[in-house]
Amino acid sequence: MASATTQEQWAAYIASYKCKNGTRPRKIAYIEARDIKSAPDGRRPQVSGEIFEARKNSMPGQYIKDLKEHQGQLVYKNEKGKWLVEPVYVWESMRVKTATVQARYGSKNVLFFRSGQTVEIQRTCRIPSGKYILRTILAKGPVWLESPNGNPVPSKLNIGYLIEEGGLRVVPQ
Repeated sequence: MASATTQEQWAAYIASYKCKNGTRPRKIAYIEARDIKSAPDGRRPQVSGEIFEARKNSMPGQYIKDLKEHQGQLVYKNEKGKWLVEPVYVWESMRVKTATVQARYGSKNVLFFRSGQTVEIQRTCRIPSGKYILRTILAKGPVWLESPNGNPVPSKLNIGYLIEEGGLRVVPQ
């Protein structure tokens, strides 16, 4: 489509637009294009002011303002038996990053968590067993949980402790 279109041409284009699989999109958002260079795969994109392109080949033309925005955290157990937390940033491929960590540490020891998801502690440890809402996992491992009624859990336990002693798992939605 030409960059200088009339409102009628734009409305006709939107009305006739179909996705690759032949369906119509539920929502169309207009995103302003800018000249932003993507970095090589695995690296943060080149920043132009405070906005950068989300992911190369995944969401071209979509821009994000927060440099530290992420999809969630990979939590894995290293060869020394220590649980580590690594964020998966929005410009990174979750599939590639997960495969890399799984190849190094084994698929059994790699878990993915996202803020706001429901998790379950299967065994009583320092907090009662039950379902909680995961608020955040800090880089060093402390976990902030919230009860389903919105009350924060006062104890900030380590993710490794909750996985091993409490049987922490993600509740399927």
